[in-house]
Amino acid sequence: MRRATIMLALGLLGTGAVAAQQPRVPRPPASGREGAGAGDGAIVVVGQRGSRQERIVRAARAVSQDLTNHAPVARFFAPVCVAVTGLERPYAAVVERRIALVAREAGVATDPAPCRANILVRVVEDGAAELTALRSRESWLFEGADPGDVRRAVDEAGPVHVWTATQLLNSDGLPGPVREASIIVLTKRRDMVYSLVLMDRAAVIGRTLDQLADYAAMRALARIRPGAGAVGDTILALFDGPSPPAGLTGFDRGYLKGLYSGPGNLSAAAKMRQVARAVQRADPLPEGE
Repeated sequence: MRRATIMLALGLLGTGAVAAQQPRVPRPPASGREGAGAGDGAIVVVGQRGSRQERIVRAARAVSQDLTNHAPVARFFAPVCVAVTGLERPYAAVVERRIALVAREAGVATDPAPCRANILVRVVEDGAAELTALRSRESWLFEGADPGDVRRAVDEAGPVHVWTATQLLNSDGLPGPVREASIIVLTKRRDMVYSLVLMDRAAVIGRTLDQLADYAAMRALARIRPGAGAVGDTILALFDGPSPPAGLTGFDRGYLKGLYSGPGNLSAAAKMRQVARAVQRADPLPEGE
């Protein structure tokens, strides 16, 4: 995979001269609640107490949005189709292929092109303004959504704004009433219907295609809490500082693999333990540690 660096004059649509220096996006404050769902806590950097699996579980919970112990974790069940706009077509195609590759490596089926996109990544001038305009212009995209959830997506700190539509179905993937059978295996699942990732144009200057694709894949394939880059070694820190990862880390790959492994009707508590085991396999400790 080519690791070309996106420069404003080469990869972006409708731009002028190349900026002399890449702007930095400040890290959201660790004590903030930007974009968090009701009942969510602040992002906290995980300490070193407890076993490695316990620490990974805490990190996985810290990056995950809208977790309730006795509710399923949202994920795609239908094949995904990726579309990228706002970049010159050759660069957009590279990002599309990379996101689809990340999805397949995580265990997500992908639709062959041409297909109807259910993951859309757009590079825009102002993601918050674009999301607000979409809510008025394409109101069907937000049908049934809690207005507070939409407002939190618009108000997310930083240069990326994400909206994900989900649907609660029974464990067979059909609409209708659900009942609780167990605190571990549930009779319901939460399907991700589509994900929209909006990136501010100024913030992608100097990022590589792989970085943008891997970041977008994490935000599109999982319900990620805003500010999640604070947990440590993850591509989710792409816009948080001067030295982000070059791509997906072991934590990121393990997180996605664990999310998409096993049945989709596990409780959040059981799913986070599954994620932790997948992270340990994807990012094992060096021998002797």
